[in-house]
Amino acid sequence: MACKNRSQNKIRWALCWGSIITGIITTVVLGWLYAFSSSTSAWQLPPTYQAFPPTEEQRMTAPSDVQVRFETVVISTYPYAEYLTTVQDPVFGIPYRKLNWAAYEGSHPVPSPREYTLIVLENEYLRVSLLPELGGRVYQIIFKPTGNNVLYQNPVLKPTHWGPSDQGWWLAAGGIEWCFPVDEHGYEWGEPWSTEIVTSTQGVTVTVRDTTADR
Repeated sequence: MACKNRSQNKIRWALCWGSIITGIITTVVLGWLYAFSSSTSAWQLPPTYQAFPPTEEQRMTAPSDVQVRFETVVISTYPYAEYLTTVQDPVFGIPYRKLNWAAYEGSHPVPSPREYTLIVLENEYLRVSLLPELGGRVYQIIFKPTGNNVLYQNPVLKPTHWGPSDQGWWLAAGGIEWCFPVDEHGYEWGEPWSTEIVTSTQGVTVTVRDTTADR
């Protein structure tokens, strides 16, 4: 009985000290928050902050000079194209291209430079490049004031075993690809897409279209 009472006393003391420590921490935190909220400078926004959405004045002074052009990019590419066969997806009714891995690897492939066509849209702040030949992807986005490319780009195009299980391969080309109609990157990431460019006084519109899905 005495042993039980001692255990109960230990529990009471532990709970008591726990309550005291919790109270101290709560008091300190509340006091810090009060002091912080009482200081007007603590809640001031950085001097570089700009309101969003932009003001009417900002809209009027926004750059409207948008350019569109074609450029060529050279990417080191493995010779995989000749080892592709077309297979029909029984669920979606969409053809996709499957790589004959045995034949491809048996050829001991080596990469070589290959030219691809880019569609480049550019204004004062951004330079955006589209790569229609590889699934109409957004290949590159350059923030011109810093020259920083915000997207990953692989300098080599080499088949990997990633991708949809039925398709069994994928190119980690980088950029932003359109992943449909199945998971794991979809089927259309490596297909050539059609493009349409419309220019007007309001700017430039570039449409990339998956022509494979129309079949």
